[in-house]
Formats: sequence, C-alpha cells, structure tokens
Amino acid sequence: MKRKTAALLSIVLIILLLASCATSKTEITSEPVVEPAIEAAESSEPAPEVPPAAEPAVEKAPSKWKSGDIGPDGGFVFKCNSMSFETSQAIYDCASYDQAKKQIEAMGFRLPTLEELKALYEQLVLTEKSDFEWTYYWSCDEFSDGNVMILNFDTGFEGKFYKDMDFVSAIGVKEV
Repeated sequence: MKRKTAALLSIVLIILLLASCATSKTEITSEPVVEPAIEAAESSEPAPEVPPAAEPAVEKAPSKWKSGDIGPDGGFVFKCNSMSFETSQAIYDCASYDQAKKQIEAMGFRLPTLEELKALYEQLVLTEKSDFEWTYYWSCDEFSDGNVMILNFDTGFEGKFYKDMDFVSAIGVKEV
C-alpha cells in the first residue's frame, strides 16, 4: 500500500510541476535581475554587491600588418597566434635576465614568450628579413628553479639558462 501511495504522490508532483512550467511565462531580457537593496535601517549588514553585467566579447579586426613589415615604432612585425607584434631594438649587452627585462620595459616593450620568440625567429631571422644577431635571446618564460627559457638564433636551440647569465641578449615585443 505504501508503494502505491508513494508512486501516486510522485506522479501527482510531476504533473503539478509540468503544469506550473507550462503556465508560467518568463521574459528573457539582457538586463540582469537585481534584487532591491535592504535599507540600512532594516539591517546592520551591508547590502551585497551585484557584479556588473559582463560585456559582450568584441572581436578584433584583422591586423593590417604582414610579417616583415616595419611597424609604427620602427621595429619588425611578425605574427604569432593570429596576433601581430612589433619588435624593439635588440639589446646585446645585458648583465642578466632582470637587467634585460628592465631595459626592454623602459623602451615600452616586454620580453616575448618562447612561442613568440620562435615565431619571430622563423619569420624574421630564418627568412633574413631582420638584422638580429645570431645569438641567445631571453624569453619571459620563467621557472621556479631560477631558470628562464632562451632561444638561440644561430641554431634554433631552445633551453633553460640561469637568470644571471651575462651573454644572453634581449628583444622586446608589443602587439600592433
């Protein structure tokens, strides 16, 4: 008897839920629903903050730059992951990774990731579109053991070097 009652009660609940779903109408708006704030006199707790509505994603227009072009600041342009970057002037007399990073940032650029550095190497150095020396260059990819990824523009070798190596050069990049 209990099973029949439970089954019958379950069926009635499902029917009621379906009926309420069919009769209720919800309006979809692009505005977020904001609950009215509780008056300060009514509660000693501050009203919870409602985060702003997320902005719709805006697609970037395709870059007018081609690999090998001279960018707006006089550097070489290359592409990586469908983005265009401009190179800074290379710095060949770095005393360490930290000094190279500071010098590049002072020029308004940043050190490239290893992936960006490889794209720069393939598109500008191997094709001889640039005049960068064939030496080691820092990336911004750091490791907890005090090492940083580098790329050799002579051989294409990539590896880890200690941050205090004084013979590694630097090239900065920024998006154009």
